Amino acid sequence: MLKEYTYLSDKEYELVRKFVENEATVEAVRKVLLSGVYDDGIRVEDKPAEPLKNFILGKMSQPLMINAPMETKGMEITSVINAVSMVERGFEELDRFKVKKPEVEKEKNKAR
Repeated sequence: MLKEYTYLSDKEYELVRKFVENEATVEAVRKVLLSGVYDDGIRVEDKPAEPLKNFILGKMSQPLMINAPMETKGMEITSVINAVSMVERGFEELDRFKVKKPEVEKEKNKAR
């Protein structure tokens, strides 16, 4: 177990490690988690999530935002960017759970 994950039991650690080994599942979970943060560009079957695709258009076209002052719009955009970044950092952290597979050295042709 990685030292910095002392808040996880051995069982929890193993569950997370197994989860990250299935890249399709990780990507599906990313889509679900981010669907509430941004509206467009992620719910496309069998395509990777695109965290920043069209989220500005979705947020800024809401009735309350159309006539909002620029400062309010800027704060809204900043909060969405920060939220997406936090979730993405969590997924980057999950990558640390992956078991590193040793690289297999290619055997040299002995006939040469």
